[in-house]
Amino acid sequence: MVATSRNGTSAAIQMMPPCQNACPIHQDVRGYIALIAQGRFDEALALIRETNPLPSICGTICAHPCEEKCRRADVDKALSIRGLKRFAVENASNGKVSKKPATAKEAKVAIIGSGPSGLTAAHDLAMMGYQVTLFERESEIGGAIRLAIPAYRLPLSTIEHDIDAIAALGVEFKTGIELGKDITLDGLIQKQGYQAVLLCMGLPDSRSLPIPGVDLNGVLLALPFLKAARNGESLIKPGANVVVVGSGNVAMDVARTARRFGAAAVRIACLESWEEIPASPWEIREAIEEDVEINDCSKGPNKVLERDGQISGLECKACLSVFDEQGRFNPSFSEEDLSIVEGDTVILAIGQGANISYLSDMGVELNPRGQLICDRQAMTTSRSGVFACGEVMSGPGLAVEAMASGRKAALAIVDYIEGTVHAPEPEKAIIGDLLDTVKTNIKPQERQEPPLLKVEERWDNFTPIESCYTEEAAVKEARRCLSCGAGAEWIAGKCAYCLNCVKVCPYGVPIIADHGHIDIRVDQCQACGICYSACPRDAIAFNMIGVAELQSRIESALHQVLSSHNGSTTLALYCDFDVYDLSNFKKVMEKNHKGTAFVTVPCLAKIKTIDLLRAFEFGADAVLVIGCPAEECAYQQGEIWAERTVTEAKKLLADIGLDDSRLELHYASGLKSGEFEKVLAEFTERVNNPPAASGDN
Repeated sequence: MVATSRNGTSAAIQMMPPCQNACPIHQDVRGYIALIAQGRFDEALALIRETNPLPSICGTICAHPCEEKCRRADVDKALSIRGLKRFAVENASNGKVSKKPATAKEAKVAIIGSGPSGLTAAHDLAMMGYQVTLFERESEIGGAIRLAIPAYRLPLSTIEHDIDAIAALGVEFKTGIELGKDITLDGLIQKQGYQAVLLCMGLPDSRSLPIPGVDLNGVLLALPFLKAARNGESLIKPGANVVVVGSGNVAMDVARTARRFGAAAVRIACLESWEEIPASPWEIREAIEEDVEINDCSKGPNKVLERDGQISGLECKACLSVFDEQGRFNPSFSEEDLSIVEGDTVILAIGQGANISYLSDMGVELNPRGQLICDRQAMTTSRSGVFACGEVMSGPGLAVEAMASGRKAALAIVDYIEGTVHAPEPEKAIIGDLLDTVKTNIKPQERQEPPLLKVEERWDNFTPIESCYTEEAAVKEARRCLSCGAGAEWIAGKCAYCLNCVKVCPYGVPIIADHGHIDIRVDQCQACGICYSACPRDAIAFNMIGVAELQSRIESALHQVLSSHNGSTTLALYCDFDVYDLSNFKKVMEKNHKGTAFVTVPCLAKIKTIDLLRAFEFGADAVLVIGCPAEECAYQQGEIWAERTVTEAKKLLADIGLDDSRLELHYASGLKSGEFEKVLAEFTERVNNPPAASGDN
């Protein structure tokens, strides 16, 4: 599909980037990455928080399905979206929640379980003014993300950062209280006056196997093993030879944790072939780096072997297939093809479940397998006023999927309490694939990987292996974003059909459509801004953050300087894609150059001639435009069009009798503070002390 804006309506607004669509909570990925690329970290975090109540956790351990759909991967590599989210969380000057809950309501909601789905529902309901109490059977809040994810992946401080923010909204946390033991649904609804109860207990129980030897000392379950590890306790002996049964992310966490507790060898045994292993690719890669052996694939446990009262290994039978012809999990085995995986400790990481049989005594129906019967669209159970969400309803999944489920349940609860029907959001078209003709003209840019500890630094400790981007790396990575759908749009009523946009676009995006109109294909636009600045009739709108409001930002910056400075005033207009290697650049510049206003634009190609002329109208005595050289520009021909814009503005200044030397364009690699200050100082000197005019006296 190729999108068109034919009548002045915003086609881009109606289209969703594939990364945002792939995110279960539909984060505005494009928006917050654009803000990071422009150095506007506080605004980036504020935008993230609009849809994400657990930004610290997601920025650290989210499986980032958004990256799988990133169109940048069609050119080189996908953006590190999760890494950039983490950067925004950790580098915003004020990481606290600024939004306030709505006016308090009398209605009370009880939430059972404090994993991602419960925390998200609690956040959303509190923001809507409801009184929320969250009950957790463990002694700490966080569910599986706190109890099962190892500290080397998710530090406790990161979890607490998000939980504290939710508590600040007025959510009451009650720990050490278990449904079916300490509280009941009748007690919550009929005695304590909760208008609704949300069940989101997750899947806290590790599954075992009905095979001989499973009861031997030395056979462990994954979740108790990981929970003990979170508390600093090892359930294996130093030097143990560990066999981990399973191949998901939990199995990888178990294997890597065992290595950190001093296991001499750790082997993965799994049903799946190497190509079918379901764990995330980075989990597999990092496990192998840490000397976890993943050589025993396509093997199903047959029995735990014993010698002299000790485990000697795991007998396996060959797994012929994991799924049947209908794609259902239904392994088939060869009973004759047996092999042995040697080890003295076996840890089962084959899945999780929940024992919720007590719910049937409380009026909540379960199926014959002991699972909740619920409407996954309405998020309701068989008992009125009792809702469900998260893994206890849908089965194992990603944390961000559980968050989306919690959000949906919160809206269902509001409709139930208020007697309303929540209107569904209008469907948006999803931006499709890049055309080959466009891809070939996009400049490749190296992906900035989040920094990892060296392998030899990971062996014997639970220090987080990943750290946050530097400012330089974050902005470099953010500027790789193609800003899908946030570029140029054709405005029919203003267009003079000069075809200038068709001629100047280096990507061949604008075309003459069959209906005779100009079609700036918003799904193919690379947001370089060349057509936007080159259009003589101002018939092109631009959707990228930081562009359309450029003149108002120039006026505001100049007003601030003029109100506190009596001398001549200079506007320094520079590419904010080029300040990645400077810390607090703008603050340092403003401190050292009192008479200069500093304003950024995402690539100089987006500057219009009128922007430069208006700067003088707003009070600037001189304007210095500075950006990155062509080889460093993110876009094709960006430098060429910046030069054309400045040249045209200088000509117009001369035409109206103003000294065109008061406007200059310079390029600098990386805008190193010393280089920038030198250019600025020399320019200011030339403007304030022009050479004496030659001629007869």
